[in-house]
Formats: sequence, C-alpha cells, structure tokens
Amino acid sequence: MKSFHKTNIRPMKIGLIQIILTVAMVATMACSQEVSENKNDSIPLINDKFPRLIITSQNINDFVKNAETTHKHLYELTIRLADDFIREEPPQAQNAHNKYRRIGESLPSLGLAYHLTKDDKYLKGAEKWIEVLLDVETWEGSSNLGRSS
Repeated sequence: MKSFHKTNIRPMKIGLIQIILTVAMVATMACSQEVSENKNDSIPLINDKFPRLIITSQNINDFVKNAETTHKHLYELTIRLADDFIREEPPQAQNAHNKYRRIGESLPSLGLAYHLTKDDKYLKGAEKWIEVLLDVETWEGSSNLGRSS
C-alpha cells in the first residue's frame, strides 16, 4: 500500500487541487452577489459586476477609511493575527490530522490583511501556508474527513 501512495502522489495532488477549485467555484456561484461598484486594482481583470462572497471593494475601502476611528480595534486585530501567522511556521503533518485546521484559520486573516494594506508580505505568508496544505501526500488518517461531506 505504501508504494501505491508514493508512486501516485502527483496525481493525488492534482486531484486535490481540482476538488478545491471546483468547490470554490460552486460556492462562489451559489453564494455570490453582484456588486455595482466593485473595482479593485489589486486583482487584475475584474469588472464592475464581479461576484463576491462576503467582502467587496467598497467594504474594504470603508474598513480602511474607518481604521483610525470606529473600526480601529478590528483593523488592529486583523493585522496582529496576520502578523502572527507570518511569524508562525505551518504544521508539517503527514496526513489530514486536525493540525490542518490551523491553515484554514490563517488564510482569511492573511487575505484580509493583504487587501487592507496591499503589503506583499501577507500574500507571501498566505502562499507559505497554502503550499503546506497542497504538500499532503495522503488524506487518510483524519477521523473528521468524512464529516464535511
């Protein structure tokens, strides 16, 4: 059984990437809303009606505008969490044990911090965490894996 996993690692990674992308596309289509004024220069080729799940360009602009007043505590919390994830090393697990939940916790903070500040360190931090997730050789071993379906 071990040799099967070692010889088929690459197809498994490609399959996992395809599954993640398919789920993301379905979720985007099912949960998105059109936003009339949604231009964002940090994401190329976006038109005015590009769908967003939760955060729009206008939300980001409002958040940044209020970062020194009503939203100061939220802004500081977001940046502090993202900075913590940049300093932290991602877990180096061999399978899908619950250590991977930490990766799921890191990505929203890093993504939001990037959109708020446009600082590439948050983008590079997110890439570091995503690469660990995609390097999983086998997804066996997680008692919670089947519960998500």
